[in-house]
Parts: sequence; C-alpha cells; structure tokens
Amino acid sequence: MIESLALAVLVIAPVVSQAERSPNAVHRVWSLGTSATLTEAPRQREADFPFATAELVVRNETHSVVRAAVVRPAGGGPAVMVRLPVAPNATARVTLALPAISQQEAYTVCLLAGEQPDAETLARLHVRVNWSEEVIERTGRALIDGEAYTRWESESPEGSRAVAVWSNDLRANVLIAAVLSSLALAGTLFVRSPATRAVTVPVVVLCASAALWIVATRESLTVQREAPAAGLTWAASRRTVTWRPTSTDLAPVYVDMGQYEADDLLVGPDGRLSVMLRPGQPRLFRRRSVASPQPAPAKGQ
Repeated sequence: MIESLALAVLVIAPVVSQAERSPNAVHRVWSLGTSATLTEAPRQREADFPFATAELVVRNETHSVVRAAVVRPAGGGPAVMVRLPVAPNATARVTLALPAISQQEAYTVCLLAGEQPDAETLARLHVRVNWSEEVIERTGRALIDGEAYTRWESESPEGSRAVAVWSNDLRANVLIAAVLSSLALAGTLFVRSPATRAVTVPVVVLCASAALWIVATRESLTVQREAPAAGLTWAASRRTVTWRPTSTDLAPVYVDMGQYEADDLLVGPDGRLSVMLRPGQPRLFRRRSVASPQPAPAKGQ
C-alpha cells in the first residue's frame, strides 16, 4: 500500500512541477493527464459581441476521448459549451466566445466525455485570461447594462411585467373548471354501488384534470417581445421553465453584477441559449454584433 502511494506521488509530481515552471502558468492548468490554456484571441470577431473572442487549447494525455468543453466564469455567470474532440495523447484548439467583465478573469473548464451538457465530466480545470482593456471596456458595458432594463420598462408600450402574468379571463376559467370538477367529484358520493363508484371516481378525476389542463394551456407559458431598433429581445415566464429560443444570435444582458453571477444560462454549441426563466424576473437579451447604446454626453460637453 505504501509503495503504491509513493509511486502515485512520483507520477503526479512531475506534472505539477511542469505546470509551475511553465511561463504560461497563469493560463495553463494540469489535471491528471489533461491541461488547458485559455487566451484572448489575436483578433476579436464582430459576430461574438457582446462576448469576447478567446482561444482554448486542450492537451489530453489520458485514455479517454474528450468530446466537448463547458467554460464558465469561476465566480458564476453564463456558460459556453463548444464541441472539442480530443483523442488520447492529442491536442486540440478551438476559438470560442466568452463573457468577459474584468481584465483578470478566472474560468472553470469542464472537459466532457459527450456532446451533451450532462455528459460525464472527465476533468475540471481552473484557468485565467488576461483580457485587454479595450475588450473589457466594450464587452463589460454591453453585458452589465442596467440602463437597458430601465429603458425597456419605461418605453415598452404594453408594460413588460404585465404581460408575464396569467390573464384575469384565464384565472376565472380555471376557477370555474375547478368548481365544476369538485361538484362532479362530490356527486360520485351519491353512487350507491361500490363497484360503479370505483369506476366513476377515476373517470371524473381524469376528465376534470383534462379540462383544467386544456384551460391552463390556452395561454403560452413564456412571453417574448422584440425591439429591433435596439437589437433587444425581452423574455418572461408565467412559471419557472427552461426557455430555449430558436434564434442562435442572442446574448444575455444583466441588470447588475449580482444577476450576472447568479445566472445559470448555457450557450450551446449551436449558439442557442438554455435559460431558466422565473415568474416576476424578466430577462433581456441583445442580438450578437449589435453594439450597446453609447451613454449620452453630459450637458456642456
């Protein structure tokens, strides 16, 4: 047993020491046969805005095949998933768009055995990126944009929060259906035959459930509004649901840093978002490559 532990230390120690000696140690991290390097791309792709363009290099020295990677800010925030096939004892590189709000940004890189977000995690690495000041000045203002929410609330002609609640007509119909269902169920108590009652009760319950379901699904769970001139999309939900818009060019906009860090949004390999929408918490999204509005100059300038 002691000899096995000593052998394991001898095998792992060179890997750790190699990461410490590397000139890019601030970016590269090793984890039992895998390593990752994340750097700012030499050229920022306009189509990635309001995200920043980065390059991810993964070295796989294990016996397993890496199929994809999920990159998320270490302090919390939206995650990005990319397909990244890496065979054993091979290296692969991919260019991807990442959220960036500070020049010294830490990320968690999860290497997956499959191309689904819930696939087996082969390694979890923590890396850092030194973003340039120009990138952060541009992307940070577009991602954390509380003024966009203020403008939407004040300029939306329909009242954005109002359309995300159940209508009074629907609530009345559900109440009526519930009362009628209760009366029908109470009526089964007057059925004298136990055998007949045993059949009648499930039938009444099934019919009542179907009626309530039909009434409740007359209105969509999610509400989506567009502001083409500003490049903004507003989305809200009447109950907690996972929303996956069909558009592949949306990026999230956050009212403040707290909302950013608490977000569990995932950008899939195809660019589609997977967002948890909650009642009373509408979300704004910006079309990719659409610049954020510049702040109005102060009077006298």
